[in-house]
Amino acid sequence: MKKQILCYGDSNTWGHTPGTPGIRYSEEARWTGILQRRLGSSFHILEAGLCGRTTTCDDPYDPELNGIRYLPGWLRSTAPLDLVVLMLGTNDLKFQNAWSAARGVATMIRAIRMHADCFRDGRPQVLLVSPIHVTDAPSPVMSDPDSLFSRPESLKFSSYYRGFAEDMGVPFLDAASVAEPSPLDGIHLDAAGHAALAAALADKITALFTDETA
Repeated sequence: MKKQILCYGDSNTWGHTPGTPGIRYSEEARWTGILQRRLGSSFHILEAGLCGRTTTCDDPYDPELNGIRYLPGWLRSTAPLDLVVLMLGTNDLKFQNAWSAARGVATMIRAIRMHADCFRDGRPQVLLVSPIHVTDAPSPVMSDPDSLFSRPESLKFSSYYRGFAEDMGVPFLDAASVAEPSPLDGIHLDAAGHAALAAALADKITALFTDETA
């Protein structure tokens, strides 16, 4: 029986090509597609990436971007699941700080655990991934003087996310430890970044399920 893995994230899960107006990398180039090939036929990778998605905060310009609002529907429609890979928080910096984003993903983990019926054998599992750093490349978002969307704030992601992961007993991966955003926009992964992230996730996921059956 294939292991079902839901990848829930933002534009870096959707596969936004750096410096373009919403052009998407091909399935073969996105980290989710590469992850599928690396893990092989015993796994089924399900993509749920949305450009601009936040953790739990509302975007006043698009109410459909609140990640926790649509999470239950994704869990139910893709059940039965074995694992959720959760990588969100970058877009939260438009409205709040990195610590609040970390609190947001912690709230999402609790919400996932409340939907145990969506997981095989009623065992909800989450792999928390802290986002890549952003850079100070020119961007309409980063030029907002009231926004926390900056490299210094994004550098705080890994320590906050790691702390919540340890406290909640979920596995953790720091995406910024293996990949950087493209200099074209300072936000999105380039093709090499997608490949690097997929490789790190494949190793992590393989270890998780090996430990489970050991």
